[in-house]
Amino acid sequence: MGRKLIDGYFARTESLRLSYFSTTKRRLEMKTPSRIAIIHTWPDIKNAEFEVVERIKLACVNCGIDIDVINSQGIVIESNILDLVSRKVSNETHLFAISLHFQSPKVFDLYTYIALWNPVDYYHVFGFSAVTEKTCSHDDVLSCESSPADALALLNFQRLGKRYLEPIKLFHNCPKPYLGPNITSTATLFYVGINWERLSGRKGRFHDLLLDLDENNMVDIYGPELFLNQRPWEGFKNYKGEIPFDGKSVVNSINAAGICLALSSKQHQDSGILSNRLFEGMAGGAVVITNKHPLVNKYFQDCVYILDDENLTEGEIAIEVKNIIHEIRSDVRSATSRVLRSQEILSSLFSLEGSLEKLVSMHHERAKYARPYIYQQNIIDILLICDYRGVDPKDVGKHLRTIFSQDGVRGDLVVLISHDVAQDPEGMNLITKLGFKADAAFKLKLVTASFSEALEASRGRLFSLVRSDEEFQRHHFASLAFALLKDESALAACSGALMRSFDQDGLISDSFVSNAFELGEEISDLAADYGFGRLLFRSEVLDLLPASLFPLLAGHEVNLIAAFARSSASLAETGLPSYIWLRYLYPRVASERRPLRYDRELVRNLLPVPHPANQQSPSRDRAPVHSVPFEVRLDHIYRATPGAEGAKILGEGFGPFGHFGTAIRGVSGNILFQTPVGSADLCIILRVSVQEEETFAKGAKIPGRCYDVYLGDEILGQFNFEAREQLLSIYLPRNREVLGRIYSIWINISGYHFNNGDEFPAAKAVPTSFVVLSFKVIEATARGGARLHEVGSNSLVDDKVDSAWYLEKYRDVKDAESDPIYHFENYGRAEGRFPNFAAEKAAYWEF
Repeated sequence: MGRKLIDGYFARTESLRLSYFSTTKRRLEMKTPSRIAIIHTWPDIKNAEFEVVERIKLACVNCGIDIDVINSQGIVIESNILDLVSRKVSNETHLFAISLHFQSPKVFDLYTYIALWNPVDYYHVFGFSAVTEKTCSHDDVLSCESSPADALALLNFQRLGKRYLEPIKLFHNCPKPYLGPNITSTATLFYVGINWERLSGRKGRFHDLLLDLDENNMVDIYGPELFLNQRPWEGFKNYKGEIPFDGKSVVNSINAAGICLALSSKQHQDSGILSNRLFEGMAGGAVVITNKHPLVNKYFQDCVYILDDENLTEGEIAIEVKNIIHEIRSDVRSATSRVLRSQEILSSLFSLEGSLEKLVSMHHERAKYARPYIYQQNIIDILLICDYRGVDPKDVGKHLRTIFSQDGVRGDLVVLISHDVAQDPEGMNLITKLGFKADAAFKLKLVTASFSEALEASRGRLFSLVRSDEEFQRHHFASLAFALLKDESALAACSGALMRSFDQDGLISDSFVSNAFELGEEISDLAADYGFGRLLFRSEVLDLLPASLFPLLAGHEVNLIAAFARSSASLAETGLPSYIWLRYLYPRVASERRPLRYDRELVRNLLPVPHPANQQSPSRDRAPVHSVPFEVRLDHIYRATPGAEGAKILGEGFGPFGHFGTAIRGVSGNILFQTPVGSADLCIILRVSVQEEETFAKGAKIPGRCYDVYLGDEILGQFNFEAREQLLSIYLPRNREVLGRIYSIWINISGYHFNNGDEFPAAKAVPTSFVVLSFKVIEATARGGARLHEVGSNSLVDDKVDSAWYLEKYRDVKDAESDPIYHFENYGRAEGRFPNFAAEKAAYWEF
């Protein structure tokens, strides 16, 4: 494993590559940055993302934009500037970076855009909450005109209080030049893939079609010659070999064939995201065969051949495709005309070069809107209390490094030290001299061993407490101060967080933690040992604190201050992960702190009931500390009927209670309960239905509806309305409990379009009201899903996966060509899916 010292710590070097522009290296000239960067999530894997990165690089060459390739840590792995390779990107070197995948959240200090190129359904596969949080860690988004993806980003940006502009469009198109049409009377169909059917032994989506076309010499097949020690295309006489991942060869091979099959999956159709293959086919001068899609209907309806495959079998699809190929071969002139029209549209509305040029030209104004604290004229005055108790005086200057580099703020420093250091003249002398420059934004005001004295110095100021195991991005405190001053009702502002630790190879790397502050952890566990510098306070919060508690809380005072600030007023949020917890340093930080196991209850009893301002948004609601919610019995069915115990748990937003259940009045409903002492990870199973209350006429726009489920600040899932009864299994992790054993779950009704505004073919009733019929709380498995084989207390149902039933039940799994057993064990169980019909029937029977 190669290692290289990068920005003060070791990082991988095996992925570093030379420039793709030229072999002559230029040295970096430090001036106003004009370069951009593209994040390569898996730089050593030749996959679809690798191909897209190559195309973006070529497009940048076409329009004269300097671009560097970086890894997920922000380290440059490919550049034509010698000095940049192996360096971390920053505002001094680059304008911005683009992330192509939600698996690459923002973990470095540079403005970033994320391309919304994945269907919303994929979010559930990778964990809905994790994906949305990672997506929102970026500063801005790039749209490919997917209404669901754009609306979801807007919803979550607004939830975090982040400013959101109409996104710039960036499609996963191919760079210019587009190749001229090459359609003849013997044109063949282009196909590239791995042939999972051969590897898995199961019949796939295009099995019959490929066999038929290969037999009749109507297809050119490309793919790996050897994969997993097998030859997947052995026996196919029209197999042409492998295609290099270079951004050009796929398009050239499509041009040689003349016809391109670009069928979108159900997930891509529902989210309105076009297939890569459609752009490749048009750019390659081939005539495209595709299926129904909202954007195809909008832009390319008369430029492509549309296959209505919704109700066709695999054999029928093969027949239809062969018929279209014969039609193309018999009328080359008409097919060529379609290609030319499609390329005109591609160039005018979907140009990769045009989108990148627009993005560069508009970036400054977008950044100015999204991050106004960077461009504000008035420098904000704050005070920082540096809790360096237990830190060697010689190391104080090193720990102040990211504080001195802060932009947009200035003020004073109070250094809090240990009593033994305070009594050491040499140590005191080191602290007063080390790291404090005459022109520094922060001046040393006080060195003390008294926490109360340190707090008194912050009277009349905005202040924060920081520790030696924390670092901050350059605008961290400016963004906190801006958020706090913007919200006059707030006593504190908080940021998101990153964590720096050793990875599996023993190398230091940054990882994403969250965009928002989970104060529930600090209230239920005041000994939480991180997160000091995430918060900036108004000094008015000091008037709320019982000063007599501070002697009990040596080293944990910030938790008490945060708890009172959050309970007494609203909490402002930046929505930016600008705080870095140096976890890898933590074991080396000496500490005078002690556990609070005997003091916790005393502190919690003194906390005020949450301020009404904190209850305006259901997704932010916290249960009052002094309330005593109903304690549920595990595995007991609670019915949502008049007089039933379920009525004690279904709270604000639900009612009235009817004979069969209760509906949400308005847009949200709260489920509040506490669990028995010592209970493990839990899962709540809701038996729900929807009421058909609104009928839409033929031709009306479908108002795609869904419901979100929140636990505290965390969104646990997002589900489509279905016009039938269904079981909803929701995992309740212990580390997300709101207050100890208390759960406050909110179900919010939202109304963005999952179906891109398709029109009804006939009059139809649409479900609009969410109804809870009954529910139960059960223990969850280690994987996080409900133990479906024990849903009934008296029934044991086999959890063996019925593959045929599972694929028929869950069409998204079938469309994704996933192995049903693998999917259930790794995803389906956690998502509350059933392995077989008997398990589903037993679950419904118990309810």
